[in-house]
Amino acid sequence: MTNLNNVKNLKDIGLSLWQGLNTIPTTIKYNATDNVPWECLYHPELGFIAKHTDYTLYRRIYAAKSSIPTGPLKILLFTIQQTTQRQIHLDIDIEAQQIRSALKNFINAGWVKFYAPVDGYLSTLTQLLKNQDWHLVIISGHGLLKNNQTYLVFTDVNGNKKLITGYDLAKIFKKARCVVLATCKSGQLVKHNLIEPLVQIGIPNIIGMRESLIDRAARIFIQTLCINLAQQKNVDEAVQISRCAMTDLLSPDEIWHKADQSVFIQWSLPILFSSDPVLINWNFKPHKSYSIPKTKIFIGRQQELQVLIKKLQIEKRLLIVGTGGIGKTALAEQLAINLLQDGYHVLTNDVENLEQNYRVILTSRYKIPTLSYFYTYQLNKPYFHDFSRYVHYLNLPYEFPQILRIYQMLGGNFRAVQLLQNLPVYLDKTSLDKQLKIIQRYLQAELRK
Repeated sequence: MTNLNNVKNLKDIGLSLWQGLNTIPTTIKYNATDNVPWECLYHPELGFIAKHTDYTLYRRIYAAKSSIPTGPLKILLFTIQQTTQRQIHLDIDIEAQQIRSALKNFINAGWVKFYAPVDGYLSTLTQLLKNQDWHLVIISGHGLLKNNQTYLVFTDVNGNKKLITGYDLAKIFKKARCVVLATCKSGQLVKHNLIEPLVQIGIPNIIGMRESLIDRAARIFIQTLCINLAQQKNVDEAVQISRCAMTDLLSPDEIWHKADQSVFIQWSLPILFSSDPVLINWNFKPHKSYSIPKTKIFIGRQQELQVLIKKLQIEKRLLIVGTGGIGKTALAEQLAINLLQDGYHVLTNDVENLEQNYRVILTSRYKIPTLSYFYTYQLNKPYFHDFSRYVHYLNLPYEFPQILRIYQMLGGNFRAVQLLQNLPVYLDKTSLDKQLKIIQRYLQAELRK
């Protein structure tokens, strides 16, 4: 089998496919056992058809015609739960925030409804698919090809791995116009694959990935797809544009290992299987339901989010207590966004008179005896793993020994890292310690105010 993780091989294979056709096909018919990489189809003059601006490329599936649902566009972004805190290879929290931020104007105007749950357990996905019809369901996480069968890799609340087949997935789907499996090898048409069962239950648009998907490529594909679908493009058009967006994954100063060319062929991985690329009927009058506030990036605290979201289904008032700079306000903002998408109204004042569907979230450095009727949650310092991710997100050049030292001396304080960002970078322990002691004194003075 020819290696497709090579740019030259990709072109050679695509040209061979073209020479076998002699004309651009109007239809590439779906075949449940056809593993030919049609997305690599290469025309001598037009180049790769799958990323050409004047064409769309997808595999035609045949399904009974169904009525086109009317908007708003309902998007479910579901990221499969990782096994442990230290095993988060995908920036799942950042991914959801970036997509929500990109869709902010569409959501606030009432054209789109976007939902991203705070946990990624199979039971949660099952419940979400059972309780509501979704137009676009995006499942992001890890995929596996083993013994001629493809799987989605889930974990349960105890961290035990569970392999989900296409038939398992088809059983929990009620309705959807488009399902995106943004996982490695999810589009492989091996003997027992993830695609065929979804075709059999009549889903008109299914997107899978042919090979291993790099995290950054997955995020760019999903975000570009969502934006273009929100702009009322058909699924095939949105996929074509999203493939093009995956061609430029490296930052200007980034160096990629020459032996690994997989980053340059990521655009060819998305495979669209479609019987009707029209997603929804956009002929409706949008109604504004709630406004998504603008927030700063939020990293980690997934366990706290899960615990507090469940608590706020019972409690109406929450007080988050903790040291300054460890992320109380940021956590409150994320809770507010998750409550808004669940249909609650969230207040930051007027705590005495609440309607049935309101929730109040306050933050403080100290417990407040007069707010004894609030549920009080003591927020501790973040996990080192999340703190390290935040340091890297800020593009600070520190490596593990320096990050660990910063974490230990500053107590996992996010605000302290922001202060450190404005100082010269020192990697030797003596100079770094001097900086950290200056920041410590600043924080102590601030706490006394």
